[in-house]
Amino acid sequence: MDALDAKKASTATTKPIPTLNSQHLPKKPKKTVDPNALAAELQAREELGNENWVSKLNDFRMAHPAVASSGVPLTGNLPGLKYEEIPITSGILRFACTVEISESSQPFGGTAVSFSNKKDAKQFAAKKAIDWLIANNHMPSDGSARFLKLPPLMQMPQSKKAKPVSPSDPSTPSAAGTVKYTTMIPPLCNKLGFSPPRYEIEKLDNTAFWSGYAFFPGNPIIEGKVGEVSNVYGKDNAKLEIAEEVYKFLKDIERQRGEQLDVDDRKRKRSSEGVEVSE
Repeated sequence: MDALDAKKASTATTKPIPTLNSQHLPKKPKKTVDPNALAAELQAREELGNENWVSKLNDFRMAHPAVASSGVPLTGNLPGLKYEEIPITSGILRFACTVEISESSQPFGGTAVSFSNKKDAKQFAAKKAIDWLIANNHMPSDGSARFLKLPPLMQMPQSKKAKPVSPSDPSTPSAAGTVKYTTMIPPLCNKLGFSPPRYEIEKLDNTAFWSGYAFFPGNPIIEGKVGEVSNVYGKDNAKLEIAEEVYKFLKDIERQRGEQLDVDDRKRKRSSEGVEVSE
């Protein structure tokens, strides 16, 4: 290699490598939160206030244990109450939550309103569930776990004493031609937050006549026998007559709860207007 070639080689090895100026690198867009989501969160926080809605819903569930279709209470950690956290990863991380309760087939909460933390998202879902429970007469309007104990006028009705009838009596109701109160009672019980009743039916000695009643095990509101009948021809007819009385009894409870809600609403309205409310 001659001197000229050596010089060229030396120049080539010492030539600086071009670098890309960091000022010319494309900038990553900053993550932001949708203003509409922030406005919805602000409004939701005002609805939540300082109340612990999760605790209220837990108290309600413990006071009214969920039951299976057979009427047997479910076991486990607050069955009939299930939360699900929903992280929202588009943009800045946010959170939503849903809650399912055994009284309703629809979940409450959801991604329509998101929050900057999990706690508020869970509180919002619980509040929406409580709003539904109150609107559907499952919970008192003040959000307490139980309705007040039934007043004296709600005591057990007098036992129904049916007169003996014969199979040939045309006035005897048949199982095929009567209202199926036995199938109407479970959904009404679910609406009221009660477990379905149990039936006790016994055959009178050496006859075709039956006597019986219904009762609500473990229900502190309804104590004793409900819809008691006697001397009814046929076991099915006896159960149908008991169920009819139980259904009427439960409808009366539903009516009184509605009246109590109306009284509470009037008291709350008068209180908000500055009028002193006396009991």
